Amino acid sequence: KLLPSSLDTDASSHIIQQDSGLVCILHIGESLNASHLTINGYERNTTPWLSNKKELINFPDCVASADLTDRAILTILTNGRRNFQEVKDPLYMPSSPGIMDFFHTCNFRCASFWHHEVLEADNFQFLAQQVKYFVRSTKDNFGYKTDIIEQIDQIRNFIQQQGNQNCFLLVNNYGSHAFFTNYDKLNPPFPIKLSPSPMSSPQQNPDIAKNYINAYDCTVHYTDRVFQAVAEQLKGRPFIYVYVGDHGEYLGEDGLWLRGNVASEEFYKHSACKVPFLIFYSPEFERLHPHFTKALQVLRTKQSMSTAHEHVFHTLLGIMGINTKYYEPSLDLSNPAALPYYGPHPRRCDESVEN
Repeated sequence: KLLPSSLDTDASSHIIQQDSGLVCILHIGESLNASHLTINGYERNTTPWLSNKKELINFPDCVASADLTDRAILTILTNGRRNFQEVKDPLYMPSSPGIMDFFHTCNFRCASFWHHEVLEADNFQFLAQQVKYFVRSTKDNFGYKTDIIEQIDQIRNFIQQQGNQNCFLLVNNYGSHAFFTNYDKLNPPFPIKLSPSPMSSPQQNPDIAKNYINAYDCTVHYTDRVFQAVAEQLKGRPFIYVYVGDHGEYLGEDGLWLRGNVASEEFYKHSACKVPFLIFYSPEFERLHPHFTKALQVLRTKQSMSTAHEHVFHTLLGIMGINTKYYEPSLDLSNPAALPYYGPHPRRCDESVEN
């Protein structure tokens, strides 16, 4: 009821060349704190591949719109604003279709990769309904029960089967969601003696807390491997990959752990509200059209700006040169007129807890 049923996106683009083999990926990751990425100043090497990626644009000061996935994706994937469900202001409500519908209108072949554990669980029924709405323009839905890195072959095969058809992929992975199990079990980069579980109490036991952090950092390292694995399948193609986290986790800050036992209104008081927001791309993408070259140049100048989930939808439209009545230049980070996020904001992710 919150989202328009129409597929009328009012979209067009004179920038996008048909059958140019262009691949655009929007990846929404689970429960990843921006403060646990090496590229954002974290002391551990959790992002070895990203840290050496030349074609990387990073927004280290991105604030999530909610502490729950089903609310966050409404802001990421539409023109809706945070807190619209509480504010009841029509200007905050989503009035646009989902971002995939715009790419579909511009003749992209669309596919989604969304985790079955989210879509099939009884307590995620509302989220499952949302996802079905947002992927309604897909050619294929590749749900999976393992982590996304084991679906790399499906991603490669889907893209190869489209030939030179432009493609848009919406990706979700269980990532760093509690209880932090998605990592390389054979060669974990950080030692794990006790697997985190709902029965453990990290706030009362320093050893359990240490294992929580180690397991969490292993999942971050694993997500970095996902980026590398997908990029390797796209070598030689023009592609752009946008990653944003849905929300973070409490990881011992001020004695708080996870999110289930903490009131939602506490979210913006702690760095759990800071999520990764980053873009990487191929040299072929930058050379494909002068508009892309200029858009990337502007994006690089905005990396120190405070950003938020509200920027993602409009930035994707702006990068791709998609014209629509739903586009807002002030929220497009590839537009010189983009404005920063001014809402609730505890601190930069690279500032100390004491600040």
